[in-house]
Amino acid sequence: MEPFNNRLAVIFTGEAFRNDRCSGGVRAGCKSNSGSPQGTRATNGAVGPQLEAFRSVQARVLDPLRSLGWMIRVCLDVVTAEDARAALVRQVWGCQTGGCFLHIRQRTAVSHMAAQLEAVACVNSTLAGGIETYAVLLLRPDLNVKQPLLLPAPALRLQPQFVFPFFMEGCSNRRMTTPLGNKRVSDAFVFIPAALVSTFVLVASSHLNNGDAHNFMDWCAGAKGRQVCQLGVVDASGTYDSDPSKCWNPLYSFAGRHEAAPRHRSHHHIHELTALAHRTRNMSSWRLPCASEDLRDAGSTKDRSLTRRRPAPTSTRFRNTSISATRVNLHPLVVAVLPRRDPSRYFSILDIGNGRGAQGEVWLVARSGAWPHAAPNETSVLWQRCTAELDILPSPRQACAKARTGHMAPCVDPCAPSIAPAPQPHVFRVPSHVAHNMAIMLDLPGSRELLVVGGQFRERAMRDGPQLHVAVPGVLGFSARLADISSVVGVNSELRTPPLHLLLRGDHAGCIDLRDGFQGRCEFDGRLSLARSADGRLHVYARANQAVGGGGRHVQVATSLSGRLKGPFTPFRPLQIDGYPTPYSTRPGVRVNKYNTYFAAVKANPADSGRTLLGLFPIRTSRECFIGMAFSCDGVHFSKMHRFVDSEPSDTNGRGVDHPVDGLIVRGSFVYVYVHRNVPGVPLAPRSRRSDRASMIVRYALPMADLRRMASELSASCKREHAILSSTEEK
Repeated sequence: MEPFNNRLAVIFTGEAFRNDRCSGGVRAGCKSNSGSPQGTRATNGAVGPQLEAFRSVQARVLDPLRSLGWMIRVCLDVVTAEDARAALVRQVWGCQTGGCFLHIRQRTAVSHMAAQLEAVACVNSTLAGGIETYAVLLLRPDLNVKQPLLLPAPALRLQPQFVFPFFMEGCSNRRMTTPLGNKRVSDAFVFIPAALVSTFVLVASSHLNNGDAHNFMDWCAGAKGRQVCQLGVVDASGTYDSDPSKCWNPLYSFAGRHEAAPRHRSHHHIHELTALAHRTRNMSSWRLPCASEDLRDAGSTKDRSLTRRRPAPTSTRFRNTSISATRVNLHPLVVAVLPRRDPSRYFSILDIGNGRGAQGEVWLVARSGAWPHAAPNETSVLWQRCTAELDILPSPRQACAKARTGHMAPCVDPCAPSIAPAPQPHVFRVPSHVAHNMAIMLDLPGSRELLVVGGQFRERAMRDGPQLHVAVPGVLGFSARLADISSVVGVNSELRTPPLHLLLRGDHAGCIDLRDGFQGRCEFDGRLSLARSADGRLHVYARANQAVGGGGRHVQVATSLSGRLKGPFTPFRPLQIDGYPTPYSTRPGVRVNKYNTYFAAVKANPADSGRTLLGLFPIRTSRECFIGMAFSCDGVHFSKMHRFVDSEPSDTNGRGVDHPVDGLIVRGSFVYVYVHRNVPGVPLAPRSRRSDRASMIVRYALPMADLRRMASELSASCKREHAILSSTEEK
């Protein structure tokens, strides 16, 4: 097994700024005299596509690898014919080389393998301790990466293996195997564990005249034997060609060059779904930067034993519960990494631009306070003028929410000297007990009114160790026009809010809080959520504490039948989720902490114009931890749970370390769902193998069509259920 080593040399080798059209034949730099756009090696092409390729590598390769725990050195052995373009390469990557080899030349090596071997040799002479103390990622500089690459984390002690993009299975030329009967591989990039660097050098030096590495398995097995030459791929879902101009693939294209169309479904749909839905058997024990185990759950028994985890199957019933969950396919992207010792949590996101184009304005709201739990002295903070990628409008080079140095938001170029620091957030001027669990929503689509609720209930002051909790009245709320909120930013960046109205006391009918010392009155200690259903009713979701000694968390809802924020509100009712056991008991003293639903983040489902509600739930059972997704017509009864994102259990009772962000953003045919990963102050369980610990926000793109299909069976019965509820209430 490979010892733990988190040093990674990312080596760009080959031609940059390749021309999409080449004329003049071989003497002019073309690969053939036919002038084929697929065969050019001239390096005087357009600047824009190449810079976009560099950004894609930063966002979908380097940032995810850093989040896994890799310490990265960028090394360059790049070919370009013009000094101006060479200067651009240095400007983009120079600040990340860290003393590693930086070479930009005008002529390429005699062959693909010779170029890679020369680059490795040069890097070896510049890195302290030599290149064999580093894992290596060799990749083309004109690679435009479409999705985060599924590469191993440094802490996973796996059998070392070379990792290529995918197997070439006869998409264009029907050559499916090597001369020795092995599978051919795409050679656009290769990941080499530190233990195999010397093997790679030996194999490459024996094949210096080869123009590609498609037959690498033959070469390696001949030099070192099959046991040493283990080979994996990032994607084994289809039949692709190394050249995307011949056959579309889900992982990459080449900057400024023609790309073939997908042979079946739409390019966008395949890019966002299919490429991440199917994974190779060899990848079961590897993880994406931020996310879910559900993208790597298909694997051999041997692979699973290496992780000592039990990946959940596609559809399962969890032990000790009757929860039924099906999986959701995702496309994760890190959009913000918070600074160290930033306690922000309980994020909400608002689509202020109403989905108008890719640059519609987004607001991000969070609870802040003392490190690490954002308590005491809770405040609510607001970042304005954001994009859906959490960049700031109108500048695409500035982060909206402050990012940690070295972990920039994907659309921010970390080498650009012109990047300004992210702006400081504004502060809502609300009491700390309101900021503690505050929920915010933009009312009906197209509305310019904000609804805000928050607050705890304590009839008298309580002492919790050295901390004194003062008496507070309950859940308060206010509504305000966006124009009013935007115009009240003072010199201290405080947002002066309208008067607060009492909405719900802790002794509101039906409220569940069975903990010792609360006499059945709800403290409202968990975060709240607001949602309006299709019939106009307004729902307030709060925590239901069902166990005397802690744990046993669930969610309850009170509804304003009139739809007015001031109510009146129905008695609280516990959520009913299809497939869940009924965990609540009216008898004090009954422990029901077999599982926890930490809170609910519920909003109108944009995929069916709000006919259903979409809920996200952080779930913790005795054996599982994940963020679930379910749908509802009435805000009380929810569908079977869909397993949205696998999480990790915390070392504290009943918690997971990841929280859904409350709010949905619509862009084009996709709904963006956000997850706060690695919430501060929520330590991972000792058995956890998660390597990244940075507090970050991850965005997932869900196709509208998929959400619509998931909610279709439920929405068909919504009208009937609404009629039944209305007739019951009239009686």
